[in-house]
Amino acid sequence: MNPTDFANAFSDWVKDSYIEELAGQQINIDGKSLRGSLDKKGNCNVHIVHSWAHEKGVLIGQYKTKEKSNEITAIPPLLEQFGNLFSSNLRPPCNTC
Repeated sequence: MNPTDFANAFSDWVKDSYIEELAGQQINIDGKSLRGSLDKKGNCNVHIVHSWAHEKGVLIGQYKTKEKSNEITAIPPLLEQFGNLFSSNLRPPCNTC
């Protein structure tokens, strides 16, 4: 199965099944490294960011980070899958605090 087609079908299912119920609920976003995995170029460690609806106990989306990127840059495309339902106030991490 084509990964993009699967992701689109999954996103459509989430929108149809859960999105209206998620308004006002907490959505957790977390990044994961899939150790031992290889990307198309044979590089190790595929990194993904996923969103989790805690109260419903369901994964509502995930997004693979671009090469040489981090999870902060993957969050906006992850949230864009659901239109205007989510808003965020992202700030870069403070390394000097």
